[in-house]
Amino acid sequence: MKNVTIRVDDEMFKDIEELTALEKSDKSTVARKLLARGLQDLRRERAVELYRTGKCTLWKAAQIASVSLREMIDIAKAEKIPVHLSAEDVDEAWKRAFEKQ
Repeated sequence: MKNVTIRVDDEMFKDIEELTALEKSDKSTVARKLLARGLQDLRRERAVELYRTGKCTLWKAAQIASVSLREMIDIAKAEKIPVHLSAEDVDEAWKRAFEKQ
């Protein structure tokens, strides 16, 4: 593991301490969970924006967001983005499906 040092304002520090008590954990564990969730959210936002603007395929957006193609389709629908599956998306999905077997 690597160390990361950050500065947070008093309110955020208080929130982290409250979560630490609620989860009966330590600040480092809570901070790692918060970072992991935040990173996942940012990846999804980035993937949605790239797909929305036509800068990547649905399959590539799924990879960027670290989700399955099926989940990316659901995300796109929830964001009211028209879903267009390219031949590349389908080919890649089939290829990945058979790799796991």
